[in-house]
Amino acid sequence: MKNSTLIIGSVLLIILITIFSCSKGMLYEDNEVQTIYKSLTDIGIYDIPHNRINELLESTSNSPCRWDFNENGNVGSDDLGELLEGYGTLFTVEDVNSFLEAYGTNYIVDVIPFWNNYIQDVNCGLDWDTFHKVRCGDVVSNLGLDLIETEWVREGEIVGTNPFKMDWKTYGSDGACNTEESYQPPCNGLQEITCRIFLNGHTYERTNIGFALINTPDSLNILNCTNTDPYELMNFDLNTYNDLEFLIQ
Repeated sequence: MKNSTLIIGSVLLIILITIFSCSKGMLYEDNEVQTIYKSLTDIGIYDIPHNRINELLESTSNSPCRWDFNENGNVGSDDLGELLEGYGTLFTVEDVNSFLEAYGTNYIVDVIPFWNNYIQDVNCGLDWDTFHKVRCGDVVSNLGLDLIETEWVREGEIVGTNPFKMDWKTYGSDGACNTEESYQPPCNGLQEITCRIFLNGHTYERTNIGFALINTPDSLNILNCTNTDPYELMNFDLNTYNDLEFLIQ
C-alpha cells in the first residue's frame, strides 16, 4: 500500500511538472499577446482582439523589411513603438495587421552601397560622400550611416573607416580640413576603391573605379595614376541590381 501510494504520488508529480512546463511556455506567449494588445488599446485600437493578434503572430509576412524602421534586420518592439506613434496619421489599422504578421521576423537587409566617386581640383574638404541605399521590394530608402561600420580598401590596405565618406587628404586652409584618417593616395587620378559595410552581423562589399584629383604641393611629387581601367560611373537604376548582390557574408 505504501509503495502504491509512493508510485501514484510520483506519477502525479511528473504530470504536474509537465503541465507546469507547458503552461509556462503558453503563459509567455499569452504575456506577449497581452503586451501587444495593451499597446494597441492604449492608443484606441480595440478591433484587433487577443485571438487575432495570436493568429497574426503565427502567420508569415512576405515583406518584413517594410516594418523594420530601425533597419536592424528584425521586426520587434521598437518598430511597434514607431508604428503606433504614427497611427492615425501615417498608418491605419490595416497596417497594424500587416505589421503583426511581420512581428518577430529576422531577415537580411538588402544594402546597395553608393558614393559620389568623382572629385577634381580639390583644395579643402571635398570627399567621396556616401549615400548607401536600402531596398525593400519596390521601396528604396537611405541607409542610416550611424548604424554601420565601414572599411575603405585600396589595393588590400584599409585606408579609411569613416562611414560618411572616403576621406581624402587635402591641402587648402593649411590642412584644416583634414582628420587623422585623411588619406593621401600614392598617385593622383583614377582610384580603385572597395567600400566594405558591416551591418547587423553581415558584410557588404562594392568595388568601383572613381576619380580623385587633388591639388597637392609640388614638394610631395605626387604623380598621376597609371591605371588603365576606365572611370566607372555608378549605376543608379536600382532595378538592375540583384537581390542582396553586395552581401558577401
